[in-house]
Amino acid sequence: MGESTMKRRLKHRHLQLISLGGVIGSGYFLGTGYVLEQAGPAAVISYLLGGIIVLAVMLCLAELAVEQPLSGSFVVYARENISATWACGVG
Repeated sequence: MGESTMKRRLKHRHLQLISLGGVIGSGYFLGTGYVLEQAGPAAVISYLLGGIIVLAVMLCLAELAVEQPLSGSFVVYARENISATWACGVG
């Protein structure tokens, strides 16, 4: 292999973000374990229902992005299609 020109250094902020990712990741799995312990099989159904809702919202966002290619996501779409008050509530 040839010589690499990339520097092998981690700055303080890189280490902080790696640590933050580890904390968030472990918290997610521990939180899921707690939910499964408390709710049992109903937790799987609730995660499935939540996933279906998120999928529906993301499909709507994709349709809006194709129809109106504007930057700003939900806030801009709410302002353009509903009102500025709704845009303030969304964003």
